[in-house]
Amino acid sequence: MSLRLKAIHYRLSTSARKEYPTAGPTIVAACCAFVLMISTGCQSRSLAPATAPSGLYVTPPVDWVEESAQVTAQSSTRVWVSPSGATALGEIRFTLPFPVGHEWALWGFLQNMKKSEGRADLIEKQWDSSMNVLRFVAEGGRYRVRTNLFVRDSAGVAIFAGTLIERPVNDDELSIAEQARDAVQIQ
Repeated sequence: MSLRLKAIHYRLSTSARKEYPTAGPTIVAACCAFVLMISTGCQSRSLAPATAPSGLYVTPPVDWVEESAQVTAQSSTRVWVSPSGATALGEIRFTLPFPVGHEWALWGFLQNMKKSEGRADLIEKQWDSSMNVLRFVAEGGRYRVRTNLFVRDSAGVAIFAGTLIERPVNDDELSIAEQARDAVQIQ
């Protein structure tokens, strides 16, 4: 390459660097973290008992029937259905790719709900500092769930009282499910 071409090449590459500086390590790390969260959807592998928040045990109401537990690569789910079949109490245990906190875990929960039910609308949410839990209500294609979300490090548990959207809410059963949900506390 001639000296003149080298000088032109140098000027072009230098001016391009001034207009479009390379991303620093902080920006690259943030972008990688964002891509990882989006690609995993804050989903996770099945939750090993040793990594689960301790002291979380659901005591189902008397006469409620447990459906078969579902264990996938993303989570494990247990659900107990009321005698009328209109109300349920459930727990979803999951791990996260890395510690992300309650807000990101909620985002992942809603993404999974949307994937399984076709939609997921967050109706309300509030932080309960007395229980160290994020309480929220979400509505999907089939269910409305009133959930307590516990997150510790990279593991979490969602305890919910759910009702079928297409059926009238049985207030007595919902109250029983919510009492059982609220009896679960992290230790």
